[in-house]
Amino acid sequence: MNPQFHNFQVTLNYEGEPGPTVTKLGLPKGPCFYAIKCEGELLYVGESPKGAGRVIDGLKAPKHRKIRGVLRTNHSGYKWRGKYRLKTLDVIVATVLGTNQLPVQEFRRAVEAEIVYTLRQRNGGWPTEQHEIHFCERLRRNTQVQKLTSVIAGRF
Repeated sequence: MNPQFHNFQVTLNYEGEPGPTVTKLGLPKGPCFYAIKCEGELLYVGESPKGAGRVIDGLKAPKHRKIRGVLRTNHSGYKWRGKYRLKTLDVIVATVLGTNQLPVQEFRRAVEAEIVYTLRQRNGGWPTEQHEIHFCERLRRNTQVQKLTSVIAGRF
């Protein structure tokens, strides 16, 4: 259950979106945790059951998305991205294979929350654009949660 780390950069255009050449090709698939930084500042920590392509999807998503024909005004891909126009974002991805816990959303969210909390303690503040985390008290002492948190937070 050792995470594989991958780094890549995404430059945002004037609208705060990645250019048309940004693609998910070659990005790792599988459950992952990721951190987005800009000029060394930690902006956001997230998790995905499907892989690092989630970051690209979030950056490319329109401001409001229609789901089943209904406009969802409470969802947009990283609403904050417009603040970082013409900037390059550094993305660090930790893909984790080899545990049957990661398909469980509650487990992934618990690890994500512990990573964010650990980074808050280390950096003296929450990630700049982190608006919610989902703590799961019953999993905080789980050895897999603790181990993943320690390894991943150390690289983010």
